[in-house]
Amino acid sequence: GMGWGNPWGWVPEYGEYSRIRFSATGQNLQTKKNGVALQISWEAIVNDRRFNLLRRVPAEFGRRAKEQEDVEVVRLLADSTLWTGDNLNTTNALTLENLEGAFQYIADTGYGYLAPSYKLVVPNGLVLTAERILSTTQVERTTTVGSTVTSEVSGNPVAGRISGIVATDKYTALGGTATDWFLIPDVGSKPNPALVNTFLAGHE
Repeated sequence: GMGWGNPWGWVPEYGEYSRIRFSATGQNLQTKKNGVALQISWEAIVNDRRFNLLRRVPAEFGRRAKEQEDVEVVRLLADSTLWTGDNLNTTNALTLENLEGAFQYIADTGYGYLAPSYKLVVPNGLVLTAERILSTTQVERTTTVGSTVTSEVSGNPVAGRISGIVATDKYTALGGTATDWFLIPDVGSKPNPALVNTFLAGHE
C-alpha cells in the first residue's frame, strides 16, 4: 500500500503499478501600483544649477522603489491577521531552545517537511541576539535524575539549519512587535515560496 514508509508502493513481478493523481491548488495574487509624483517648478530648475537636485532624482526614485519592495514583503509578516492559530506564537523569545522548538514543531506538524535551510528574520533590535545564538559553537545541557546530575556537551543544533540572518528596520515601523522573529525557508528550498512579491511583467 501507499504510505510514508513506501510512498511509491511495492510492485511485484508482472504486477501493475498503482495510479496516482496530481491536483492543483492556487492562490489569487494581485499586483498594485505604488508611486509618487515629483512637482518641479521653474524656479527649482533655475536654482538646480547650484545644487544638482534634478540629477539626483532618478537615483533617489530607484532607492525609494527598492525600499517599497522591501516594505511590501515585510508588511506580510507584520500583518497579524495572516498569522493566527498554530502559525503564530508570540510568547517565545528568541533563544536557542526556542529555535530548536520551532524546528521540531515544523517537523512534527502538517506544515510540510523541514526545508534544508532557513533565514532567521528579525527586527533590528534582535540582530545581536540572533548573531550570538548562531555563533555559539558548544552547548552544555544538564539533566538531573534523582541525585544524579549528568552534563552533555554538543554542537549548536540549529547553526547548520539557518543560512543567515535577515534584519529589517521596517517590521516595527509597520506595527510588528520588537521581540517577534520568523523562520523563512530559503528561496527554492521548498516547492512553494513562503512569501511572494509580484511584479508587472516587463516592469520589474
